[in-house]
Amino acid sequence: PTTDRTRRCRLVLGAALFERRPPHFSIGAHTTVRATISAPIEGVLVEIAVREGQVVAVGDVLARMDDSVARASVRAAEAATKKEAALAHAETEIKLARSYLKRLEVTNRAGATTPAAIDQAAARLDQARSARDAMLEQRVAALRSLELEKTRLARLVVKAPFAGRVLRIHSRAGESLTTQSKLLFLASLQTLDAEINLPVEFYGKLVKGQEYSLSAGAPVNATLRGRLRVIEPTIDSTSLTFRCVFEIENPEERLPSGFAVRFTPNP
Repeated sequence: PTTDRTRRCRLVLGAALFERRPPHFSIGAHTTVRATISAPIEGVLVEIAVREGQVVAVGDVLARMDDSVARASVRAAEAATKKEAALAHAETEIKLARSYLKRLEVTNRAGATTPAAIDQAAARLDQARSARDAMLEQRVAALRSLELEKTRLARLVVKAPFAGRVLRIHSRAGESLTTQSKLLFLASLQTLDAEINLPVEFYGKLVKGQEYSLSAGAPVNATLRGRLRVIEPTIDSTSLTFRCVFEIENPEERLPSGFAVRFTPNP
């Protein structure tokens, strides 16, 4: 059970930690738009189409995997969709069967044919229609398979999911990769998020959306402006702080990611 002495010890410990922590310092100003791009499939990497430090736009080609097998699959799928001649023949069979059935029905009225012959002609027409319908279903399935193979082929060309800068390349052309293999690291540095744990005395005194002064540590060593984006409604009982996130505009990417930031109380 929690005693008064235990509570006093916790308060003293919390106060000691509060005094020792760096005042108003952030976890770091980092880019939130970043991604480690991995190989899309198991296979051989044939090309890295970018260099470290290169700026890319959304959709720019970053890398290419070996696509020889995938292209063969697309060609096979395309061949399976080409059923025009077979479908034309099936339609002809339907027309012939329908015409033959009509002739028998006419002669049957004159008593020149038998019911069995008419039944056989009707069955022939049904078979011709079933064969045509089966071909149509096969063609639909083949078209779906073709789209799937084209999608798989397209995945072998790795494209940038967002505009940014290639910060690191992990793989080289010619390497055999798995889906766990890293190709490169891409990040956008145009906006940085500074997470800062502020003392409780600031809680309720800050305005979301307002800009505040932030003192950046090394290697920036300058005063920056940050727009308050997040005020977390949770107080850490040990450090007596609450988490805030400030957005720092960095359109020319002069600021690196990862530097420490101190909060300046005056906006």
